[in-house]
Amino acid sequence: MFTGLVRQREKPLAKAENNRQESFVMSAKCAITGKGPKAGNNVSHANNKTKRRFKPNLQKTTLLINGRKKQVMVCTRALRSLAKKGRMVNAEGDVFELI
Repeated sequence: MFTGLVRQREKPLAKAENNRQESFVMSAKCAITGKGPKAGNNVSHANNKTKRRFKPNLQKTTLLINGRKKQVMVCTRALRSLAKKGRMVNAEGDVFELI
């Protein structure tokens, strides 16, 4: 006798391929200052406005973070400050130093 309920067969999860985009998502945020993308407008000569994003100038660098080497994305403003000061501390209390 058919009751109207059919049990769905569970499909096994597919294994992740060796694709860096699936396994690693890069943040558009500076590791030191926390700067991220800002929203704004493109303004044409006719004063038409269309939405756009202002992204921070992030560079991949290797720094000493709490005494350990780590590759992080840092904005160029923070890199200049780090080069001048020698070390910086972010809001979480992590200590950043140049190698």
